[in-house]
Amino acid sequence: MKYELKVNQGIPASLLAVATGLSVANCYYNQPLLGSMARDFAVSDFSASMVATLTQIGYVVGLVFVIPLGDLVSRKKLILTNYIVSLCALFAIALVPNIYWVWVVSLLVGASSVMPQFFIRRRICNIDVMGYSYPIGSKSNIRTP
Repeated sequence: MKYELKVNQGIPASLLAVATGLSVANCYYNQPLLGSMARDFAVSDFSASMVATLTQIGYVVGLVFVIPLGDLVSRKKLILTNYIVSLCALFAIALVPNIYWVWVVSLLVGASSVMPQFFIRRRICNIDVMGYSYPIGSKSNIRTP
């Protein structure tokens, strides 16, 4: 699949869907692996389940602290930085020696998984609201007495 990105024409919808799906998956694909993590790190199931919890907490931290940066910094640079941080964090999880480092890096993975919010905002900014709402309003057959 080859995409030709053109200046000021946005991201193709199919590429946007793939990028969004991959970034959101960071918050969830650790859940089936929690049992294996508990065995490999020789920790309790509770300690292993903290990985999923801390990833979700990291996501909230990203929503609160990273998303507002989209108003201050170029969103293109922010998206690229987020993907690089996410890539490094996922690579670090593969190399960490104990569950405590997995917890720390899971927070970072969650915080860097907020990229779809940047994509959604870019998409919404390009929509002509009046052009889309007019046909819906014109087809209405609701009559008032």
